[in-house]
Parts: sequence; structure tokens; C-alpha cells
Amino acid sequence: MEDKRVVQRNVWAITSLIIGVISLLLSFFAPVPFVPLNYCAFPLGAVSMIMGFIVHQSAKRLNDAAAIQQARWGIGLGCVSWAINICWYSIVFSTAIAILVASFIAIMSGTSVTPTP
Repeated sequence: MEDKRVVQRNVWAITSLIIGVISLLLSFFAPVPFVPLNYCAFPLGAVSMIMGFIVHQSAKRLNDAAAIQQARWGIGLGCVSWAINICWYSIVFSTAIAILVASFIAIMSGTSVTPTP
């Protein structure tokens, strides 16, 4: 019976790790607006972190070193994916806001919005 629980715990740890890797790979597509998969990186990172935390607590209680390491890597990759996504989206949104503010100022001052050569 113990072997089945160890295998099941390792499967969840490996799943957390794989989801973390997928989330990290998808987070590099975050600035590409027409790739629909880039919107999956943020939720997959959350799933990886939550699943990794749950498996880590279970494996720590039963002293399973392999599952602990895999769960830690899943948590870490999910966090890195979130950090990359937050950086990309902050750059995109701050650029969009800067463009809107500059356009609003140009319209209110009566100058041309289109650049002249």
C-alpha cells in the first residue's frame, strides 16, 4: 500500500514540474498579442504553484526527497513564469498608457497627432 501512495505523490510532483515548465515556456510569448496560448501562462503558473505546495507538504510529512525536490521546482518555475508575465504586461500596459496620454495631450493642445517629416 505504501508503494502506491509514493507513486501517486511522485506523479503529482512531476505534474507540478511539467506544468511549471509549460508555463515558463508560454510566458516568453506574453508580448505577442496574437498568440492565444500566451494567456494560459499565468493560470498554469498558479496551478503549478498550488499543486507544488500541496505535494510539498504531503511529501515533507512522509519524507520523500524526490517528490519534495520536484514540487519545489514546480513552485519555483511557476513563480518565475509569473514574474516574467508581470514584467512583460507592465511594459505593454505602461507603453499603451504613455501613447494614450501623449495622444490626449496632442489633441488638447491642437497639434497634429501624426508625425510630420
